[in-house]
Amino acid sequence: MLTQVRYLGVFETIQIRQKTFPARKTYAEFSATFQPIFRTKATSERETATQVLALMKAREREYLLGTKRIYLNR
Repeated sequence: MLTQVRYLGVFETIQIRQKTFPARKTYAEFSATFQPIFRTKATSERETATQVLALMKAREREYLLGTKRIYLNR
């Protein structure tokens, strides 16, 4: 079975995902974690994430905003 997993490229996929954006959170999870700390006033969870990232002065290469999730590099 281990040989099959290797041939399917599962290990390589895992390594690539860990190197690029290892932290993946839904907007709800991200907002629940950081909104109380930064006390943003946003109308949506995605807007909250955008405001928090701006307040943290995060560079664009450190995160990626998806349709349902936010991907963080650090």
